[in-house]
Amino acid sequence: MPQEPYTDEDLDWHDDSSRSTIEMNDRSCRPEINGAVEDMEQYDIVFVGYPIWWGEAPRIVSTFMESYSFDGKTLIPFCTSSSSGLGSSGKNLEELTDGAQWMDGMRFGGGASEADVTAWIEGLDL
Repeated sequence: MPQEPYTDEDLDWHDDSSRSTIEMNDRSCRPEINGAVEDMEQYDIVFVGYPIWWGEAPRIVSTFMESYSFDGKTLIPFCTSSSSGLGSSGKNLEELTDGAQWMDGMRFGGGASEADVTAWIEGLDL
């Protein structure tokens, strides 16, 4: 969750001055996160989920990736989008980590059901 929650105006991708547009136009932007994952060390497999913004993961996901050591972990990206695919978003996040094994990700549209997500996870043979 972002330290400063996003408003509808912040997320208006049609507005060049919206917070989301400004963040996505600045590859170095790292919005602050409110909270933390306790005991990240206990996890061997981490699913990294996010919406697609401008063909990429939002910058706050970059903040998350740079906040933890994922050395020796398996990371699996997945995204939601009404039209865009996963694109290079998983690869871009992979570049922010060292020592992790990244699996291919999945894009889910707005109509995806819990059964769709479950079937994908079960098909990963983890």
